Amino acid sequence: MSECSTLLVRHSEVPGVMQAMTMEFKVSAETFSAAREGQDILARIERREDGSWWLTDMRLLLRPGETP
Repeated sequence: MSECSTLLVRHSEVPGVMQAMTMEFKVSAETFSAAREGQDILARIERREDGSWWLTDMRLLLRPGETP
């Protein structure tokens, strides 16, 4: 398995999966290096066979008036 890290994410409800909460998700080292504190993101969540929750296909979202 490649290196991974965790991100602490506050997320909204995922209907039928989990309520809104703040939780840690595992992410690839590449995703971790792209993340910024307080940044809004859009990502896919996966529950792996070992029970861990992962964020994949993460995209950074810009807030109105924000520049990349």
